[in-house]
Amino acid sequence: MFAMTNGLPEKEKDALIRMRQYQASAIICLEATSGAEEMLLAAQRDGYPCLLLHQTPLSPELNFVGPDLTRTSYLAACELAGLGHRRIALILGTGPGQHIAEMRHSGYSEALSDKGIAYDPQLVRFLGALTTHSWQPLISTARAAMSQMLRIQNPPTAVIVPNSPFAVGLLRALQEAGLRVPEDFSIIVLQEDELGTSLNPAMTTVDID
Repeated sequence: MFAMTNGLPEKEKDALIRMRQYQASAIICLEATSGAEEMLLAAQRDGYPCLLLHQTPLSPELNFVGPDLTRTSYLAACELAGLGHRRIALILGTGPGQHIAEMRHSGYSEALSDKGIAYDPQLVRFLGALTTHSWQPLISTARAAMSQMLRIQNPPTAVIVPNSPFAVGLLRALQEAGLRVPEDFSIIVLQEDELGTSLNPAMTTVDID
């Protein structure tokens, strides 16, 4: 059985109910809302083998295969600090109530602490839930966030973003400010994809095996 839910809670709920009604012997889920995670956990407790892919679950009981999102942002921030940056920004696409954003933020904060860099809330932006059906909202929102950051008294010299569409927006904002990448400004993308390698300059990414 296969279900495409597009991240909609009601579709996730309906798909999981039907899979259990049709006596699926196991369930694999690629990302899920908190409600779907609860249903997967309940199914797992009832004896259904369940596995969540890619997204770190809220509950440590739920079987999971995927990257350590806290460590990816930690490594990215450490890399930028190693290049000499002391003003490292973090722009994320989900709100602070979302645990994925919180894990990435946690790794970033930990890296700054380990490198002796003061945390500045002006350099962190949670942009809210953005549609994945089009790159344009990601690009325009990231562009606006970067433009605002560049106008603060002590602006960033580097930034960490979750995906390449964000990087496109950053590049536009930096070009408008007369800054060059990587000569004047550094960018690290937390997830490698084809778009990142096709940009000019190509983006530095965290290699998630």
